[in-house]
Amino acid sequence: MAGEIYLNNLTGKFEWGSIVDQIIRLKSIPIQRLSKEAEGIQLKQASLSKLSDAVRVLKELFSNLEPASITKGKKAISSDEKVLTASAKDNTPEINLKIKVEQLAQKEIMLSRFSTNDINANINWNDFSLRFAKNYGDYVTFNIQAGSGKLSDLVNRINQTAGDYIQASVYFDGNNYRLMLTEKNEALSKLETDTQTHTFVISEASAMNINGVWGLDYTVPLQLAKNAKIGVGDNYQPPSKEVVTLTRGVNDPSTIISWDSSIVAYFTGSNYLYANVSAGYGTIYDMAGAFNNAFSANGIPLYAKVVLYRDRYTIFIEETDLNASNAETVFDPNYGWYRTVVSFADFPYVNGELWDIDRTDVISFAKNQRGNLLESPSNTFENVIDGLTVTVKSLGEAKVEVQQDFSKATNTLKDFVEKYNKVIEVVNQLTAKDAIFQGDYGIFGIKGQLTKTLDGMFAYDILNINEEGKIELNSSALSSLIQNDSEKFKQILEDLKKDMLPYLSGLASSLERFNQDYSSRIERINARVDYLKTQLIREEERLRLEYAKVEAFMNRAQEIMARLQAFIVSLSEMQGGNRK
Repeated sequence: MAGEIYLNNLTGKFEWGSIVDQIIRLKSIPIQRLSKEAEGIQLKQASLSKLSDAVRVLKELFSNLEPASITKGKKAISSDEKVLTASAKDNTPEINLKIKVEQLAQKEIMLSRFSTNDINANINWNDFSLRFAKNYGDYVTFNIQAGSGKLSDLVNRINQTAGDYIQASVYFDGNNYRLMLTEKNEALSKLETDTQTHTFVISEASAMNINGVWGLDYTVPLQLAKNAKIGVGDNYQPPSKEVVTLTRGVNDPSTIISWDSSIVAYFTGSNYLYANVSAGYGTIYDMAGAFNNAFSANGIPLYAKVVLYRDRYTIFIEETDLNASNAETVFDPNYGWYRTVVSFADFPYVNGELWDIDRTDVISFAKNQRGNLLESPSNTFENVIDGLTVTVKSLGEAKVEVQQDFSKATNTLKDFVEKYNKVIEVVNQLTAKDAIFQGDYGIFGIKGQLTKTLDGMFAYDILNINEEGKIELNSSALSSLIQNDSEKFKQILEDLKKDMLPYLSGLASSLERFNQDYSSRIERINARVDYLKTQLIREEERLRLEYAKVEAFMNRAQEIMARLQAFIVSLSEMQGGNRK
């Protein structure tokens, strides 16, 4: 019966186990031959899989290759990457563009009016709502539930609710801890902070109360929200304020002087605004104060200050609002001096001497903005012109040059060379001396077929080929061709794709068929091996059973013979066979 155990030489009379082992070894030779055949096929299959993978990778490169697109790339070069960086798309025109960075974007930071000197102190807060302004009239509101705990607990609650727009944290001012609210991403809001008009990105929709102290401190934000601003083009001129100086001054600012009344005229471009300056006496600082009192009383955006200028203390008068006047400081060649926005309608006399506006020595000219001033809530400006993106980093000026970018083409050729040479490398390994496919022209011939597709590249010295069949890129010839005749380069790539892709597709299919054939052969061999092993196991069981029976028979026969001998001896003794 199957599963029974037959013990070799159990009686010690017949060593039959070695006989069975020898018979089984002889009958297992076909299995060993089949197994070795399967191993050889598997080795070929593994080798062809390496080649198939290399061919597939090269084929995918050509499947995705678009010659027209890789020769149309553009790049943007900044003359000063500390000021700005730029990138271009294929549709960006080739231009040179001057860009002046007037302002960088920054996040608004607000502080609570509440403060505590103990960061771990227990606090209580009410139900309140925070508002984030994306633009004028466009708000997102977050409701914060009442609670108690540490200041950090309130911070966590705000971040859990409003964290996509508002980042809460704790601010230490050197003495006390306060709640700090910051824009999470300045690009989400187009507003700029203006404390005069009460314009804030972060504010309260319903009042916040912490330990009885109400609200955020709107009077002094820790940091104002600002949009980035750039002037674009050669004709761009930023606006500037006029600053003028008086013709006279004093050597010692503590000197007591007296001044008569005067009238300052401020030209807005369409009319004059007048400030009546009262007579008085005191130091030159007092005189500047008299000017400022008159400016304030008449709502004129001017400011007077004392400055040490050219070895004397004098008064500078400057505009405080760029938008108050559209008049500009203009040179009058007929008189040889400037027509200024600030002038005197009635001149002041100081200690009996006339102090006028010095129109030959204007400190700063009033200028109106000219050209394009672009604004962005973040430091990135998209589509300054078609496809041109500019990221500003610091105030200053830089030129951006957009030119053709052949790096895509160069990188594509480098990628092609690498993948092509990988195929050649595998072919060389498979067909080398003593290799598994040595002398197999079906594999070795791949090198020749691939080389035939490179005629266009060889004709323009773009590629060189070595004795192993590998190719090398001639970068100088490639750059020259791309720059001087990009259309010809595009045509060469199109021809290469036209020749290479069908061959690689056919080769990949053939290798796949070989792989499937090898798999089928291995399956058939394994099935035959399994069948023979099963038969061999049965044969071994049969042999062991037969030889065990033979051993039992021999043992029984020997027992009978021993009995017969004993019987014969006994009979002989009975018949006097032992008498002397």
